Amino acid sequence: MRTESLSALLEEVFRREERASPVTATALGVHAYDNLIDDMRREAILSRAADARTFLRRLEAIDAAALSLAEHIDRREVQRHLRAIIRSIEGLRHWERSPGLYAGLAVRSVHLLLLREFAPLEQRLHAALNRLKEVPRVLAEGRINVQRAPRVFVDTALASIRGGVGFFGSVVPQVAAQSPGLQAEVTAAAQAAAVALEAYADHLQTGVAVTEDGFAIGAPLFTEILQDGHLLPYDAESLYEEGRRLFGQTLADLGAAARRI
Repeated sequence: MRTESLSALLEEVFRREERASPVTATALGVHAYDNLIDDMRREAILSRAADARTFLRRLEAIDAAALSLAEHIDRREVQRHLRAIIRSIEGLRHWERSPGLYAGLAVRSVHLLLLREFAPLEQRLHAALNRLKEVPRVLAEGRINVQRAPRVFVDTALASIRGGVGFFGSVVPQVAAQSPGLQAEVTAAAQAAAVALEAYADHLQTGVAVTEDGFAIGAPLFTEILQDGHLLPYDAESLYEEGRRLFGQTLADLGAAARRI
């Protein structure tokens, strides 16, 4: 495969990721999908992981000898990104375990459009209006996907939803007031989004099986995150031992300082 193929393949990866996560695209400064929120149906999520595996195979098939140093680095970093997608979907499985993922996505999708002045306010409000109308759909997908969740995930989601309700119910209408032509429609959609969030919170308290097994992901997956995700030279056990060593050293240093005082 010629070196030029790497550039085309990386472009294909980026375009696929932008379509898979319009909210992330907005955060990265890509505004082609500002009217949309991520498709959080189970089949769409699993399809994203399958596509990531396909991209990984295609990247591995590129002749490394034909790549420059910069291209080697680009390929390696995109491979790490693709492995992180697979790890998140198939390993951590937050889309099945973390109800806050859906509420957070709904709020963030609109917050990004109002926070960053990348376009005139009216243009951003048009996009926000479309996303506000998508909020009930995203939360409905969360209801389907998350049947069981650790108590700490449910409690954290409930706490964050309170802020989301305030954002939709108060902040968005205040911003919309700056655009009289869109004010009524945006305010109505924001209020409907707030109601949908409140209903989602009610569902989390009555319709989700809360487990007490915590949120531990296990040593192998944690080690993978340390080494592949953060490029750290530790596994789970060695990091734990390093933490114990530093904790002991800190106690000794504090004791020595106290004696000098």
